[in-house]
Amino acid sequence: MRISLVLATVGRVDVVGRCLDSLRAQTDKDFEVLFLPLPPPSTLEHLIGGPPSSALNLPHIRLESHGLSRARNIGISEAIGDIVGLTVDDGWYETESMEYVRRAFQAHPNAQGIFGRWVAPY
Repeated sequence: MRISLVLATVGRVDVVGRCLDSLRAQTDKDFEVLFLPLPPPSTLEHLIGGPPSSALNLPHIRLESHGLSRARNIGISEAIGDIVGLTVDDGWYETESMEYVRRAFQAHPNAQGIFGRWVAPY
């Protein structure tokens, strides 16, 4: 059961870097992140790489025009996962998040979706 995450962003280097770092740190590595930077992508090119030990399966889809819904629809159409999730560029994940998602769908095979929520650390 493979997981695909769709991540669209508009040049928000400071926050999208934190999101990608949290995904690189996942204990469950069997997922892809479809990265859709809305123009201009050049400000985000350095985020795509990373140390080989923490590399993400990060297909990079270049878009010609703006539009979050359009970007997400393109990402969904390109996803190869059995589970497809939408993530926001200013979000980040605990290291076991992909593991929890996979276990939830394995425990409830008829589930059509799950929703995660952010909890303040304090």
